[in-house]
Amino acid sequence: MKEELEEKGFTIRNVTSIRSWEIKEPLPLFFVHQEPGDNNKEIYKLKCMKCAENHPTNICNKAKDTPTKCTLCDGPHPASYKGCSVYRDLQKARGSQTSEIPLTKGISLNQVDVDSSLDLSSDHSPVILMLRKSTVNYPLFVRNKIAGKRNARKKWQNCRHPEDKRKLNKLSTELKKLLHKIKNDSIREYIENFSPYQEVLVILLASHENPIGVSRLLQEALNKTAEWAKKWKIKINASISVHTIFTTRHVMCPEVKLNNENLKTKDSVRYLGLHLDRRLTWKKHIKTKRKQLDLKMKSMYWILGHKSPLTLYNKLLLISQYGHMEYNYGVVPKKAT
Repeated sequence: MKEELEEKGFTIRNVTSIRSWEIKEPLPLFFVHQEPGDNNKEIYKLKCMKCAENHPTNICNKAKDTPTKCTLCDGPHPASYKGCSVYRDLQKARGSQTSEIPLTKGISLNQVDVDSSLDLSSDHSPVILMLRKSTVNYPLFVRNKIAGKRNARKKWQNCRHPEDKRKLNKLSTELKKLLHKIKNDSIREYIENFSPYQEVLVILLASHENPIGVSRLLQEALNKTAEWAKKWKIKINASISVHTIFTTRHVMCPEVKLNNENLKTKDSVRYLGLHLDRRLTWKKHIKTKRKQLDLKMKSMYWILGHKSPLTLYNKLLLISQYGHMEYNYGVVPKKAT
């Protein structure tokens, strides 16, 4: 830059790159220190960003129907256009140390979960992007309204005609009112169908060396729970309640009752996403998690399959980080010694 400015007749002492005060990375800005001279102010008139002529951009008289001209590559776009070939070459040269995966191209941010991943070895803050199914399913006439607004916005951005702007504002106002009405209707429907009865998970634990003793303690706790629920007019569904025995012995405990109804005895129970089996071997939990991982890998085949443009390293990275949260759930980390 210093040599190019000196070729144009300016006397430059030095050129310093400006760095971000937060991350200390170089910015596309520079301090240019000039020697005192009569033509110092002429540096502001080097090139216009609209027509590439030698005058300031703010006084450019280029007509709207005249195509712009880039000062870097002479293309039909302004110099600030990020699709400029010179800008892309500079970005490739600067971004050779990092890799960017355009996973969210054409995907709404409402359908993406962003989580940090501190396990990745990188010089920047790594993230994991996870796609989720959209819970909003608008009717066909609303989707047509949205498509019409997008077309009107595209037409106005290309032509900048006042009539196109008025049409865009009208469609935007109509769509905003329509979406507001749909949201209010959904809230009203939820309130109307709201039930005062809520499901609450209650766990009773009892421990004893004797199977008969542990059943006796558990039955006493169940009786007190039933009395408390009856006092506060709370209904406990005994048909979905489960009685599980955790022991390594080959013994059976006597059955227990809730509201004079025998509770079903099962060898495993699910609690907070964990499958606890009778002998606490985690066999049921590992088998279930393996099935869940297989289903998730199948849902990601479009980005992990043999037709995916990603490299093998990025595929392994996604698999390890995407499954890391699934199979590590509930695992107690080792304490540092």
